[in-house]
Amino acid sequence: MKLCVAICTYNREQQLEKALKSLLNQLKPAENVELLVIDNNSTDSTKEITLDMIKGNDRAHYILEKKQGTSHARNRAFEVSDADYFGYIDDDAIAPIGFINRALRIIYDYEPKLFGGPIYPYYTEPKPHWFKDEYEIRIHHKNSGWFSSGNLSGSNLFIKRDLFNAIGGFNIEFGIDGKVMIFGEDTDFVHRTLSSGVPIYYDLELVIKHWVPKYKMNLLYFLLANYKMGKSYQNINKSVDISSQAKVAELLDMFFDDLNEIIKSDEGQIENRFVEDIAFEFNLIGQQISCLQRIDYKNDGLTVADIIKVKSHKKEAISLRSYLVSIYKLTKLLFKRFSR
Repeated sequence: MKLCVAICTYNREQQLEKALKSLLNQLKPAENVELLVIDNNSTDSTKEITLDMIKGNDRAHYILEKKQGTSHARNRAFEVSDADYFGYIDDDAIAPIGFINRALRIIYDYEPKLFGGPIYPYYTEPKPHWFKDEYEIRIHHKNSGWFSSGNLSGSNLFIKRDLFNAIGGFNIEFGIDGKVMIFGEDTDFVHRTLSSGVPIYYDLELVIKHWVPKYKMNLLYFLLANYKMGKSYQNINKSVDISSQAKVAELLDMFFDDLNEIIKSDEGQIENRFVEDIAFEFNLIGQQISCLQRIDYKNDGLTVADIIKVKSHKKEAISLRSYLVSIYKLTKLLFKRFSR
């Protein structure tokens, strides 16, 4: 049995160095394990750093994938390696000591076709006073074992080759594409696996540490991430059958009504209540908008400035884009009100 662990990377030379070092330190001569760095067209020093770090190690390899997108990079690992199992961690993650050994133990003991474990955050900059670790902890199941529902995280994901062949690899319509934030290639893979009747295995001791950069500790990021995750969720699960501009307007009205209540309230930190109580409403908005944009999911052209822009328009007979654009001024004032 051979295991291949892949790091798919794009322009993260500093974080990649940490991720690569954490895995290289775990390669043992007696184990049939190889390590791949899949460079997805990086323009920084990714290639030079990787080649320098793996010099003299015949089980670690640098691979260039010119087709832009996380799914292309993930799929490339299956094309270049003859391994029986493939594991993935992100280029901004760290594999704690014993990670590879734990993965091998799971494979030998249970032979799951798809398995993973939790993700915990690590930081290189001070957290804002309101930011909680739980905002970046990813635990999909409370216990270790077999599951016929749920999800796994793409930065701690292991796949048996025959499953990959059976369901067709990662869907290139999903996954971050260069600097474009598109989520869901991992969720889509898990969804198709479960839909085919194959259970997933989850192990609470198979842990990955994931970097939280400063931009993720920002309230605007929570809105954008929830919005994008909502769009991905809709395209994977088809959770919304029928949508309308009026429905999007209704959800935006609900969001700002709830936000107004939080700002007026003295209960708890404004930032924490924002993240924990109402940010998910933008996930619902993303699902509705994705339903409206079935034809062109990836190229919606929306940015943070478009997504978060005033409640004041009537709910009928308005353009979707003009309604989104109208939110900007109010949101800018609101975030200025409690930015620190």
